[in-house]
Amino acid sequence: MDEAKKDVPHCLTGDERAKVFLAPEPPAWCIEMNKWPYQSQDWKDWLKYKRANANPPLPDTPAWETWIADRAAK
Repeated sequence: MDEAKKDVPHCLTGDERAKVFLAPEPPAWCIEMNKWPYQSQDWKDWLKYKRANANPPLPDTPAWETWIADRAAK
């Protein structure tokens, strides 16, 4: 399975995931392996917060910037 993940050129976008009735959040491996469109630092930060049970909004939503700013202010 890990070899298949390496061979995948990119992961599904949020819109593509919705069209096939998948949850909006990408699999962790998409972020960990820097697969497009989840290769940004925002996604890496999101995964870190998600794993810490901080319940972050997705970085590709307007709520992300506000959520990050609120965390930085603490």
